[in-house]
Amino acid sequence: MNPNKGGTSFYDSPRFFLVGAFAGFLSATVLIAPRLFCSDRIRQSHALIKLETPIGPLRYCTDQNLVFVGVMTSNEFLSSRAAAAYSTWGDKNFPGKVVFFAPEDAGNGAVHPPGLEVVPLKGVDDVYPPQKKAFLMLKYMHDRYLNNYRFFMRVDDDSYLRGDELAEFLHSVKTSNLVIGSAGWGQPKELGKLGLRPDENYCQGGPGMIVPRDVLRLTGPKIKTCVKDLYSIHEDVELGRCFKSAANASCTLAYEKPFYQNYRDYKGCFNHSLDDDGIAESITLHPVKTPSYVYRLYQHFNVLKSKKLYSRLQGLSRDILAMKNLLLAKSRTGFFDVFEAYSCSRGRRSADGVCPWVFLSDDRYSPYASDPKLRKPRDERIAENATLKQILGAISSHRHLGEKAKTTDIRLLYSRLVQLQGLDYIFTLPKTIWNKRPGDAKGFLQFYARRPFLQTEMAVESRPKLALTSEPYAEITVNSIDKTRVNIIVALVGKYATFLEFVKTFEDRIVKTKQNVSLLLVVLRDPRNGATADKVISDIEVLGRKYRDTPLATVLAEGGATREEAIRSAIQSFGDDDLLFLSDVEMDFDASTLQRIRLNTKLGERVYLPISFSEFDQNSLSGTDGSSRKKRTVRAFDAEAGYWPRHSFRTLSCYKLDCLRTGDLKSDANGTGLDDSDVPEKFSMSEINILRSADVGLTQRYNPASCKTSINKTHQRDTCFATISSTETLSEYVYRTSAILNRGQSTR
Repeated sequence: MNPNKGGTSFYDSPRFFLVGAFAGFLSATVLIAPRLFCSDRIRQSHALIKLETPIGPLRYCTDQNLVFVGVMTSNEFLSSRAAAAYSTWGDKNFPGKVVFFAPEDAGNGAVHPPGLEVVPLKGVDDVYPPQKKAFLMLKYMHDRYLNNYRFFMRVDDDSYLRGDELAEFLHSVKTSNLVIGSAGWGQPKELGKLGLRPDENYCQGGPGMIVPRDVLRLTGPKIKTCVKDLYSIHEDVELGRCFKSAANASCTLAYEKPFYQNYRDYKGCFNHSLDDDGIAESITLHPVKTPSYVYRLYQHFNVLKSKKLYSRLQGLSRDILAMKNLLLAKSRTGFFDVFEAYSCSRGRRSADGVCPWVFLSDDRYSPYASDPKLRKPRDERIAENATLKQILGAISSHRHLGEKAKTTDIRLLYSRLVQLQGLDYIFTLPKTIWNKRPGDAKGFLQFYARRPFLQTEMAVESRPKLALTSEPYAEITVNSIDKTRVNIIVALVGKYATFLEFVKTFEDRIVKTKQNVSLLLVVLRDPRNGATADKVISDIEVLGRKYRDTPLATVLAEGGATREEAIRSAIQSFGDDDLLFLSDVEMDFDASTLQRIRLNTKLGERVYLPISFSEFDQNSLSGTDGSSRKKRTVRAFDAEAGYWPRHSFRTLSCYKLDCLRTGDLKSDANGTGLDDSDVPEKFSMSEINILRSADVGLTQRYNPASCKTSINKTHQRDTCFATISSTETLSEYVYRTSAILNRGQSTR
């Protein structure tokens, strides 16, 4: 604008002043304030102290220069613990620098992953206790990195650090003259022997100690003096004494909980459930002796971080939706209305298309389960408890409660699965949890919650095309892969009619198809079935003469031998590398089962525990149309035909050498529902892996044992009754039979 003409130029107007003021404020905020924040407190704290070592401003002020972590390790653990720590919590996202300090000969033969920074300390060896290593590590930090970081940390190689929680914690620390850690005074037997005064303490070295920059600056020049004046063999005690004498700094008593010390597991394995408030609120965890559990913790905390981020994302999405509704003047939608807006596009649903709610308790899991005695699986129980604890924590924090509600406070719990949406929960809590005063209102509050699923992610991978073949799939998988002989061992006590069915099926499916098997029948004789045992032996001899290519044999166990004793005696007749299949006379199997036995059983490595399909009694009840239900000619695996028992271990495939590692086997209670339920535990104790899966070729025929006369214990009798028929079939039968349905009702 021409100044000679009327009007005011932009540079003379108030707008120019406002723009300049805003630009200056923004520049000062972005460029100058961070350096003042990081360095002003240091200058003020030492304004009245004579500085022995000149202290300068921090060179940087970012999370990457927040803390320097020195990890004390040894040559023995460089390739295990140190490598696991570097690959997990010590990665590039850590808010600072992580350096591993090792003995002087660390480069001689010690293997560690590339990128792991190792500092060999001169004159230091692996002799325990590592007092010299701890002091020289602090001296190294002081001499090289004093002006680069705000905090310095000393940890062991069996510690786990949570970088994000550590950064948040350190940003909140306002003191600079205290060492932060888990305070200690020594074991009871060491009281008075550590050279500590009653008012002195130290930070325990295991969980880690955090040394502010001020304390390290004053302690660094005195380290040589501290090394010459030792009163105990504990390096953390001597470090605490040095901090006290050089910088008048003690270990704070206000930060006990973030430094988690694991006293629960032997040797600090962290093999228990990680769903613990102490673990969730920790910044360091110690000790983690086994590297595999370091990766377990890493995965666990990444899952927690993902849940936290996703929860925040969901909250922001709800806020956006609420603002849209406000801007468009739409009516507010209730939370429960959103619940009922979703319908079941798949799976079980009611007549109106809405997903039904399932009542959950400790002894009842789902009305849709095919297993009559199914309890809630352990993995689902753990996931449900974690979800409910998170929900209850959110409720308690929202209501500003002093203590959190517990899962044991829940009175009624319902759940349902909404396809592509998530898991919904409805539960009630008593008002007395929050109303503690006498006269407060009693009753229950109802809550609704949803655990949403993550959005579906898809990835496209290019794979080479498979060559087409004209051979049938069954022939490729069954007859062309493995021809190892499967030695079948079957124990028999009575049950001659069942034995005849077994022999007929075995002949048709196995012998006639020329499968590479052998059969050893262990016959237990007692006074009640002596004639039966003789007939069984005779029938096997006849079958053996008919099929000479298939080894068939019998072993007669007399003298009151138990089933497990007879089986163990029969196993001794095989070689150590022979493949054995311990089965039952009620089991039917085919060639596909034999092939899965060969593929899934590995000598010295793995045993195979197949899950068989347990059939119901097909002749005890009438069909749905009132006629007698006939035996099916086509195999079906639906709820009307039978169920897949989760806790049945009546069949086992293993090599002889591995079978003998389990010790004795339990009795099968004469076929009334109890079996070798301790087999998995015994194999796990022998360090043998267990492969357990449903085998569609393995079927357990219904056992017509009397559930009333032969069983005395209640839980065995209940299990026996549950194998008669499905719940749906029994219900239909009751509704069709008026004599049962109207029983106990008075008639006029």
